[in-house]
Amino acid sequence: MAGSRGASKNEVKEREAKEAMKRHLSKKRSWMPGFSWYTLLLSLACAIVATLVTFWSAPPSISGHPPKPSKVSPDAEGLSKQITVNRSAAEVFEYVRKPSTWFEWQRHTNSLRGAIDRVLTPGMQLEQGSVFAGEERAVNWVVETAGMQPGGTKMSLEMLGNFTGSNRTELWSTYTVEGLPSSRCTVRHQLYFENKKHPTMEEQKTRKAAVDAEMREALEILRFNFHSKNAK
Repeated sequence: MAGSRGASKNEVKEREAKEAMKRHLSKKRSWMPGFSWYTLLLSLACAIVATLVTFWSAPPSISGHPPKPSKVSPDAEGLSKQITVNRSAAEVFEYVRKPSTWFEWQRHTNSLRGAIDRVLTPGMQLEQGSVFAGEERAVNWVVETAGMQPGGTKMSLEMLGNFTGSNRTELWSTYTVEGLPSSRCTVRHQLYFENKKHPTMEEQKTRKAAVDAEMREALEILRFNFHSKNAK
C-alpha cells in the first residue's frame, strides 16, 4: 500500500509539471495572437520604409563656407546667405527662377529685358537694371544651370553676369533650394563678385558690406512674401 501511494504521488507531481509546462508555452504563444508570417513581413517592410523616409527628409547640414566653384575667378569675393521658408521647395524654386517676380523681392530691380515671364532655363539671357554694391548698374545674365541637382534633393539656379560695357564675367550667382519636412525649404544665395580691382581695402570692405546687405534684404523680403501668402 505504501508503495502504491508513493507511485500515485509521483504521478500527480508529473501531471502537474506537464500542465505547468503547457501553461508556460501557451503564454509564450499568446504574445502575438493571430499574427501570420505575412503580417510580420508587412510590418517589417513598413518600418524600413518609415526609416528611409525619415532619413531622406532630415534637414540639410551645412558646415563652413562652400568651396569656390571652378568657374569663379580666384580673385573674387564670396558671400553666402540662407533662410527657411514655410512653403514647398518646388513652389519656391519656381518663384525664384521666374524673373518677373524679381520686382517683388529684389526691391532694387528697376528694369528687366528678356523673356522675364518664363522660368529660366540653361542658355537663356536677360538684362537686369538694379543696384549692386550701392551703385545703379545694368547686369547681363546668362543662365548656366536651372533645375534639379544630381541626387534629387536640391534645385539650383546658377547664373554668370557681367556689367554692361564689360565683356568679361564679373558675377557668379547661385540660388539653391532644398526641401525640408512639413512643406518647408531652405533658400541659399551664393554670390561671388570681383572686388579686388578697387584700389583701397576700405573701398573693398564698403562694397562687400553693401552687397551683403542687399543679399540679406532680398531673401528676407522673399520669405516675408511667402509668409504673407500663408497668412491669407
